[in-house]
Amino acid sequence: MDSNKNFELENLMENIKRKIINDDIMNKIYNEEDIFLKANDWKINCAKVIVESYKKLLKVMGKIN
Repeated sequence: MDSNKNFELENLMENIKRKIINDDIMNKIYNEEDIFLKANDWKINCAKVIVESYKKLLKVMGKIN
């Protein structure tokens, strides 16, 4: 992969990680902590999808690099 594109991709992933860490719900999901809210809460469901997608992207990036 082109080094500029690789650098840009790494920056984008770091931005996503920062946003995950700054959000209480996503940070707890990312760190696999217990969440004491309703199990079917749409915010929790959306946060899970975002964190799972981020983790999958990290794996893909690891294979690319």
